Amino acid sequence: MGPAGPARRRIGCGPAGHLVLLGRSGALSRQDARGRRRPGDTIIEVGPGPGGLTRALLETGAQVIAIERDSRFVAALEELRAAFGERLIIVEADALKADERALAVRPVKVVSNLPYNISTELLVKWLIANHGDAPLWLQMTLMFQKEVADRILAA
Repeated sequence: MGPAGPARRRIGCGPAGHLVLLGRSGALSRQDARGRRRPGDTIIEVGPGPGGLTRALLETGAQVIAIERDSRFVAALEELRAAFGERLIIVEADALKADERALAVRPVKVVSNLPYNISTELLVKWLIANHGDAPLWLQMTLMFQKEVADRILAA
């Protein structure tokens, strides 16, 4: 089991549970490589869960702003903050209500395995926020569940 395994067990999330969590897998590595992240980048991650992707992002030297609504995962993220210090900012909030412009003072990158139930609404929110003279996002690398991707492509 990957680094997120012990955190999953502590909060009672097994592999057959209702949550889709990323560990340090090949899919994670491919997503990270495509993101073209560099030390000093600021990245917003929504729904980091126990922090599998978060850890990989921090290891690139980036600063990560992790927006997590589920308090069960915040403790696991705090353990990552102990290891990576101030480069991990944990925001316990609903991503649909979060004000990303208040969280980051410059254009940022978004990397996220989006939670199924908010993925479409969040994507629309982000696209609207990036329209205009002062774009917030430099780049978005998003992972959707197949059903969500099918809905987006059908629209």
